[in-house]
Amino acid sequence: MGGDGQALANKRSLLQKSRVYVTAAEAAELEATDLKEKQTAKARNVERWRHCALSLGSLEFPVAFDAEGNVFSKQSVVDYLRRQKEAAASGATEKSQILNIKKLSDVREVSNDTGDSDTVCCPVTGFATSSGMHTFVGFWGCGHVVCSSTLPKWSDNDSQLDIECPFCGQKSFYVRLVLDSEGDAQMQSAFLRSHLKKHRKRGREE
Repeated sequence: MGGDGQALANKRSLLQKSRVYVTAAEAAELEATDLKEKQTAKARNVERWRHCALSLGSLEFPVAFDAEGNVFSKQSVVDYLRRQKEAAASGATEKSQILNIKKLSDVREVSNDTGDSDTVCCPVTGFATSSGMHTFVGFWGCGHVVCSSTLPKWSDNDSQLDIECPFCGQKSFYVRLVLDSEGDAQMQSAFLRSHLKKHRKRGREE
């Protein structure tokens, strides 16, 4: 009986933590926590779309992205590669967290027409990347950044391949941009590595 009593107590404790079995005050507290987490995630996305992932300074055009979904000021990438080359020539090496960028072809310049705007907007929906309200992908073939809602729902990595850009129609693969998890970003980069090589080879042949 003692064991049964403990099991019942544990079960009751679990049930009390679910939304069905909480008091009005506890439900309000849970909702407030959820709202705070969503606001924090939104603020984090806004900051990442407004700042270069390499220099951490304000994002400047032209803008580029890599296979991990990081967004950069392209000039920061050019400067970083130049410093790497100079360091290698002198026998030194510069440490950086963006180790997957070895050459300029490891990033894709965004080709969206921004006009006088200081932010990238989806050319299909008009949604701004810096709003923090939507998720976006970048097509490696054409360089267009579009809202994820313009594409079939993402199910796995294979669903990113051989997809037509909803804006220009060019078929290539897309990169999910500004991912929440560093692990997801690294997994995406590892998966797309072979497709990046194929894209570069095809470009040289053309």
